[in-house]
Amino acid sequence: MREAVRLSLILMVICAITGAALAVTYAQTRPIIEEREAQALERSLQELLPAADRFEPQGEGEEENKVYYRGYKGQEEVGAVALFTQGGYGGDIRMMLGVEQSGKITGLQILEHSETPGLGARITEDWFVSQFAGRNVNDQLAIGQDLDAITGATISSRSVAGGVKLIAGEINNEFLGAGRPGIDISRVPNGTYQGEAQGFGGKTRVEVEVKDGRLVEVRIVENHDTAGISDAAIERIPQRMVEEQRVEVDTVSGATFSSQGIIEAVINALQEFAAPAEGGGGADLSSLPDGTYTGSGMGFSGPLEVEVTVAGGKITEIKVLSHSDSPGVSDAAIAKIPERIIEEQQVEVDVVTGASFTSRGIIEAVGDALAGAQ
Repeated sequence: MREAVRLSLILMVICAITGAALAVTYAQTRPIIEEREAQALERSLQELLPAADRFEPQGEGEEENKVYYRGYKGQEEVGAVALFTQGGYGGDIRMMLGVEQSGKITGLQILEHSETPGLGARITEDWFVSQFAGRNVNDQLAIGQDLDAITGATISSRSVAGGVKLIAGEINNEFLGAGRPGIDISRVPNGTYQGEAQGFGGKTRVEVEVKDGRLVEVRIVENHDTAGISDAAIERIPQRMVEEQRVEVDTVSGATFSSQGIIEAVINALQEFAAPAEGGGGADLSSLPDGTYTGSGMGFSGPLEVEVTVAGGKITEIKVLSHSDSPGVSDAAIAKIPERIIEEQQVEVDVVTGASFTSRGIIEAVGDALAGAQ
């Protein structure tokens, strides 16, 4: 008995000494670790936004898994970098995304992950992450369409792409002055409208019914997201829209991609009645140098490209060089939107009824072309 007590006391003393030693070691090494982490963060910020000579954190501490850094060159804003976490197949994926002030994605870094070795862990490979560089924040970034998936790791691939799409949109809205188009339901004529957008597993298509200036029903008519995970969003997002009589509602926790896909699809359904985004503005045509500029936007079925000619501070010609929208449906927009822009000498013109997706795509592409001219 005495021997057991003696051994216990010895063990307690050893534990106390070890604990004290560890505490001293931690206290001594903590500043070094923090300094190295700060240096690593600064390197990543500079790599993702090399045009910036300093960075200022925005909203630090407001959201647990997300911090934005606004980049400056002198006093000029040159873009933003986001440090964020997205759920993957094996756990959280920690990433950093850089975006220039023009909306161009400069690069993506995967910092930490718990994906399956040999499969999902390949999200760190150069060929995969390099697909995002050079894209625009308005691109769909859809796996299988815009981006290649990792063979045998579709969920990991979509998790990264979906996280980048969400964060790119937030950077665009919060720091690049884009904002979302506002939709006043009370001004939408009676009718049933269709729209589609990218969800987690593919295309999400909705039907939106409006009567007497009120949102009556939102129906999900096509969805390819994972059953069980997306169910809550499919049920609650339409309910929230009808209850709150607005499109921009809170997403469902645990089903963010599905929620955003439904919201985007409803916005697209009612796009023709959207007011220009607050602060969206337009290019000062009188200050643009003479020349021919190209730009791209997203139509109903995919990207479209335009060529814009500026002379004497005026837009003199707009050509739609390529598109994949349906002939017959898109023809009116392709003919009328360039005419309206030239007649009104402004980019934000009324869309063509029945061809709102193509209309908005042309408007977006012209804005993109003129942004490159400034």
